[in-house]
Amino acid sequence: MIRCRVMAALFLFAFFLPRLGAVEYTDGSVKLVLWEDNGRFSLYAKNAHSQYVPFFTDQDPRTSFLAVMVNDHSYKLGDTSSFKIRLGGDSRKPSLVFESSFLLVTEEFSFIQTSDAGEANGVSITITIENKVNQQSMVGLRYLLDTSLGEYRSGPPFAINAKAINSETLIEKGASTGYWVSENDTLSLTGSLSGDSIHFANWKRLNDVPWKTPYAQGRNFNSPPYSVGDSAVCYYFEPKAISRGETRTVSFTLAAGRSGGFPVQTAEVPPPAPETSETPETPAAVPTAIPEPVVIVPAPVLSPEDQKDRDLALIRQLIGRIDGYMISGAATEEELSAMEYTLGQLMAKYGMEPHTRP
Repeated sequence: MIRCRVMAALFLFAFFLPRLGAVEYTDGSVKLVLWEDNGRFSLYAKNAHSQYVPFFTDQDPRTSFLAVMVNDHSYKLGDTSSFKIRLGGDSRKPSLVFESSFLLVTEEFSFIQTSDAGEANGVSITITIENKVNQQSMVGLRYLLDTSLGEYRSGPPFAINAKAINSETLIEKGASTGYWVSENDTLSLTGSLSGDSIHFANWKRLNDVPWKTPYAQGRNFNSPPYSVGDSAVCYYFEPKAISRGETRTVSFTLAAGRSGGFPVQTAEVPPPAPETSETPETPAAVPTAIPEPVVIVPAPVLSPEDQKDRDLALIRQLIGRIDGYMISGAATEEELSAMEYTLGQLMAKYGMEPHTRP
């Protein structure tokens, strides 16, 4: 029955598949792909068989994204017409550049080699934001990474400083230093604990909000019926005031491996020293929940083309999950039912005959 659902999903996938332009960069065991059409990136590492394996869901790179919050308005870079996209940098430090009438955002990728590796095995991602308007702006950003390595096995989807994480988890600035790990049987991804907070949760819960979703301690990584066992990581850098011509720079690091030799990243790249020094703020205590944003931006009414793009992303996500379950054989009845329901809804929507399990 899984094969029937795979074939149906593949049919829809082929029907809606867009043509996307991509540029590849390689160094050591790492391959980086920058998608100029949609402002996303894909990252791969070689496994023991010298095959490139994706760190994140790669059927549709748009499930991971960078978003900026400007004066309480959220912009998902690559999906908004307010920002034009172009490639920048060079082969050693390529970048995605997003420019609007009010903001210039440069996302630069630098290949790195951790101390336990014999060659480049990861990237440092540095994001620089420049204010282009005359008045001061409050600018924050978040980066959602649609992780997938830990989703198709019996173990926990994440570990933080070698401690297994089986449920929704929030790491606040000052609460911890070190790294997080997501892995399958052949590849491990390590990420720095950078930013003002990092939220490990179900992808749909993190994706379907303009800024933050409330933290639900102990919640699993499901959001049925459409998103079951779908984990993700979201980095948050809280809004700060930026004057005209000033910049704000933040960074985090991703590398293959399980912690050995992994550098500890600072939450934000410090700017040049000001003329008058300020007393550093004392890290706040870890809250029990992420506060909801002051201003909630309502979900836009999607055009037929945008709705088709969203359905395509869902189809690609289904294909990735089905492929993983076919390899591992670890799908539960709940997961199969959720995927079957979602696929049936899509097939009915586009005039295809839904197939149900006996």
